[in-house]
Amino acid sequence: MKNFIFAFILFALLLTANAAPFQLNKRATTTFGPCNTTDPVDLLNVDIGTDPPVSGKDETFYVSGEMTKLDIAPFTILMINYYDTEGNSFNASFRDFGKTIKAGIQFLKVITDPAPNLPDKYEIRVTVESCTDTANCGALHVFACASANFGG
Repeated sequence: MKNFIFAFILFALLLTANAAPFQLNKRATTTFGPCNTTDPVDLLNVDIGTDPPVSGKDETFYVSGEMTKLDIAPFTILMINYYDTEGNSFNASFRDFGKTIKAGIQFLKVITDPAPNLPDKYEIRVTVESCTDTANCGALHVFACASANFGG
C-alpha cells in the first residue's frame, strides 16, 4: 500500500511539472548579426527592449561596439532602418553621436523610438554612417552594421 501511495504522489508530481508552462523557453530571442554587404564594416552589438518589436509601441535599441576604421565625430549618425522583404526601406530613424569617440574605444548609444506598422516579415538594420568628405557630403558611408530578420 505504501508503494502505491508513493507511486501515485510521484506520478502526480510528474504530471504537474510537465503541465507547467515554461515561458522562458518559448520567448523569442533575436540575434543581430553581420549585414549582407561586400564592404568591410565593423560589426555592432545590438539588443532590443521588446523582442520582437510591436507595431506602434516604443522600441529601445542598445547599440554598442568599437570602431576600427573611423573616429566617431559629433556629426556621425546611428541609423535604424526597417526593410521589407523586397529590400525597400519603410521606416528609418537616426541620431547623431553628439561627441567624438576615438577608434578603438567602446561606445554605447541608446535610442528609443516607436516601432512603425510592421509587416509579417521584415529586417532591421542598424548602421553607423558618416561622410567620408565633410566638405562635400553627397552620401553617407557605412562604417559599422548589424541586422536581424523577423517573422519567419
